Amino acid sequence: MSLNAALLGRRSAGGGLALFRVLPDAPVAFEAGQHTVLSLVDPDGARCSRPLSVASPPSERTLEFLVRRQTRRDDAFVETLFALPEGARVGIGPGFEGDVTVERTVGRDDPRARILVAAGTGVAPFLSIVRELGDDGRTVLLHGARDPEEFTAHETFEEILGGRYIPVLSGGDPGWQGFRGRVETLFDDDRIDVVERAAGLGRGELAPSRAVVYVCGFRGTIAQTVRRLLSRGFAPDGSEARRALGIPVDVAPSIFFEYYEREPLFGELP
Repeated sequence: MSLNAALLGRRSAGGGLALFRVLPDAPVAFEAGQHTVLSLVDPDGARCSRPLSVASPPSERTLEFLVRRQTRRDDAFVETLFALPEGARVGIGPGFEGDVTVERTVGRDDPRARILVAAGTGVAPFLSIVRELGDDGRTVLLHGARDPEEFTAHETFEEILGGRYIPVLSGGDPGWQGFRGRVETLFDDDRIDVVERAAGLGRGELAPSRAVVYVCGFRGTIAQTVRRLLSRGFAPDGSEARRALGIPVDVAPSIFFEYYEREPLFGELP
């Protein structure tokens, strides 16, 4: 592991989340939405690492990573990261990975609406994408969180996307005035008009010919978003998902996500 970057600092992002700013020793190249490995050395000299999505846009020299502080104290990587002082040496890479980017899926010139669905720290790659694309008039972000404090960078999203940024609260905060429930429930038949309006579509027009969907977050968020959109003709990318759902290989993908857990994505869900 090469310690090829410096920790510039961190700032609270609410709800136990923090954005860490890291400056690589040399400029790096990546696409908005990709991830890399952040490596650390703990006080005992042990090394730990974790793949993290980059939250900053490729146009910036400094990299940002969104990390949640766990309530349990058995996560060596997180505890080490939150204890590091400004200026500490860290490792980046090698390289950046991930194919769920606009460039590697449909391309920036695709005229369809781009609907981003995020839950928890899954909003990090979309923060990079939104900051990179700016106000193109075609990007919608559905942002799910358990507590209002977890709507990380909501000021940035509101400034760039305006009414196309839709936060959805799954927790029980009595003062919340916005949408409630799990974020994927906005694709239910009795709520989907909210998404269609934000995307500039008429009632019943949310279809692969008019929109593509990107999902990042919990297993349930990904699986349930896909399941809700199958009846509208959307098809996920990825051979495993297609086999599990019986989707022919010649159907063009219109839902994009990355999933790395061992548990099958489309198995039994709570």
